[in-house]
Amino acid sequence: VMVRGDPGRVYRIRVPDTLVSDQGVSIVEDLQIWSANTGDVSTARVSHMDLDGRDLLRITGRLRQEGSGRIGAIITALPLTIDYE
Repeated sequence: VMVRGDPGRVYRIRVPDTLVSDQGVSIVEDLQIWSANTGDVSTARVSHMDLDGRDLLRITGRLRQEGSGRIGAIITALPLTIDYE
């Protein structure tokens, strides 16, 4: 995810730790967030823009499949918000 803003500005990343299906089953968990400017921000969820006003985030997680049936494709949306400090 490319983040753009004011050079050097600190920002907070708001994203849920876990995505839950309509049936109440966890489908994506153990989210990790890596910032090109700050490194691992999985816990602090705070980073900053570089001198050009950019940062690149890599967000990964573990997909959890319930049941023995094979699922052809899983699509989900991860709500993500960036707030300036």
